[in-house]
Amino acid sequence: MKRVPERIEFDGRPTRLVARGLEDDRFHVSYDVEGGEATLEVRAGCLQGGGFWFEGADGKRHHVYACGTDTGMMLRIDGTTHVFKSAERDAGDGDDDLGDPTKIVAPMTGTLVRVLCKPGDAIDKDQDLAVLSAMKMEHKLPAIAPGRVASIECNEGSTVEAGTVLIRIEVDGDSEA
Repeated sequence: MKRVPERIEFDGRPTRLVARGLEDDRFHVSYDVEGGEATLEVRAGCLQGGGFWFEGADGKRHHVYACGTDTGMMLRIDGTTHVFKSAERDAGDGDDDLGDPTKIVAPMTGTLVRVLCKPGDAIDKDQDLAVLSAMKMEHKLPAIAPGRVASIECNEGSTVEAGTVLIRIEVDGDSEA
């Protein structure tokens, strides 16, 4: 099993995460997302089909499926795909666009099933913009920041490689196109 780095990026935001098993299906989790620290105890277990569930502080059971990438992992939590990258890894070649709010990027090789926006559309943070089918699952790809859709770079039904830019975004307050 791979060690989860303590310093990670979650959807482009610096995050610190520490989890340790207690007993049975209980875990102690501490995290800090952009200065908001929290510690909680969660329950977790395996799902049929390779995923897992966890019960958060709200008492709701969440379903999670994971897929490793070259730079970290993708987690599909309750139908929405999130990007986790290690902040401890080497800087690499700089070609990693995951987490860039001006681009919606294919996190893995798959088929672009649906594009849920069109050029010129105003979009909100966390709004689903596209659906990618990979590993027998559909992954919703959300906007990381509010803005406007600048362009759609791939057609529905296209097979795309990991790292392919699918949609370009003009981020609110950003002069870049």
